[in-house]
Amino acid sequence: MLIINLFVVTSGCLMGLCKVAESIEMLILGYLVIGLVCGLCTGFVLICISPTVLQDASHDIQEMTDESARMTQEKQVTVLELFRVSSYRQPIIISIVLQLSQQLSGINAVFRYSAGIFKGAGVQEPI
Repeated sequence: MLIINLFVVTSGCLMGLCKVAESIEMLILGYLVIGLVCGLCTGFVLICISPTVLQDASHDIQEMTDESARMTQEKQVTVLELFRVSSYRQPIIISIVLQLSQQLSGINAVFRYSAGIFKGAGVQEPI
């Protein structure tokens, strides 16, 4: 597994030095090497898993299966019930009002363009 690190370092050097050498081929070769290394590492990790880890994983899978079975037994709520049942009504109305206020206030646009706005205003350092 440690030998793989040599390939990772080689790939990093190829990609890092491609700009200095002005060689797109080095960049492509670096991506190819790191892609192969990632594929190999995925295979090696699966081979090197110990039985204890597999036992823990099977326990986790059993827990997820049990939870899934419990969830299928719960009552499914329809969209109309969200507004008709009083225990659901307040949370759903709060959620809708929050989403609408976010969309109508334009805060998403402020977040999206804030870096450009600050840069245009001449702010050098982040606040």
